[in-house]
Amino acid sequence: MSGRSPAVDLRRALIATLVLLLAHELLARALDRLDLIERLLSPGLDALIALPFALVLYAIRLALVFVAPAVVAIAAIRALPIRTGSS
Repeated sequence: MSGRSPAVDLRRALIATLVLLLAHELLARALDRLDLIERLLSPGLDALIALPFALVLYAIRLALVFVAPAVVAIAAIRALPIRTGSS
């Protein structure tokens, strides 16, 4: 367990998720302007250049869909106050 408070962990998880979301949006728009699908479907050097960028985009997308929600949920659960003792 880290020495940070759970609220800091939640804030860091949310900031990391927002950074991933921003990176995904910027990369998706850039690849759209560069006609990614056309480059990947056409034979030649353009497809080899565009392929790594497409793979990074899809890796970020997978992280946003599957990993980020779980990380934020775990951090939010850990940030909840723990009630102990009798009422």
